[in-house]
Amino acid sequence: TIDLGSASLMVDAPLLLRRAITLRGSGARLAFRGDTLFLIEEGGSLHLRGLTISGAAAQGASGNAVIRTSASPMLTNYMISIEQTVFEALDAAPAFDLIVTTPGTMAALIRISDSSITGLSGTLLAASSERGPAGVYAAEDVVIERARLSRVGRIADLLRDGTDESTFGPRVAFSGNLVVDSGPLLLSGVQVTAITNNRFIRSNGVGITHSVGDPRTDIS
Repeated sequence: TIDLGSASLMVDAPLLLRRAITLRGSGARLAFRGDTLFLIEEGGSLHLRGLTISGAAAQGASGNAVIRTSASPMLTNYMISIEQTVFEALDAAPAFDLIVTTPGTMAALIRISDSSITGLSGTLLAASSERGPAGVYAAEDVVIERARLSRVGRIADLLRDGTDESTFGPRVAFSGNLVVDSGPLLLSGVQVTAITNNRFIRSNGVGITHSVGDPRTDIS
């Protein structure tokens, strides 16, 4: 656990995570100059709490991400937990994502709670890179709750491809969120979906594709 207090830090190169790391603060600010702030590698997980993260200084090319998983396959599952954290100016470049998963990596849990995102040109959770008939997918459980999302290009793009029915995920819970001037929440092949008590204002809503298994979807 690293307590940043109220520090204001500029990160020049991706922070490589090879173990479980908690970064917390009380008004701390992080900015970064490259295309990635956190890179999760074998053995790594990330918990953020009480921070403000800005993409204003990130490189100007397309394809930035705040959090990205390894380009190489990982043997162990990882977790991402984000609480009481503010993300801003993640629209300084096109296709700027918050979380990007890569083939051969698997999250046991991706959770965002009590946080806000203002200005994101890409996707909050870009998790559609696993493709093919084997039914492999990027995250077992995805939870987004009590978040405030404004001017977000896409909330999520989560895909379970193929027709294999030997696994039981992904599972998605999206509840108590305020979504303003934002793009869609896209879920394809998800097995358990609960989208409840959200408010969408001038936004593109929800797109669900049922393709395999016996999916259960609740939108209320």
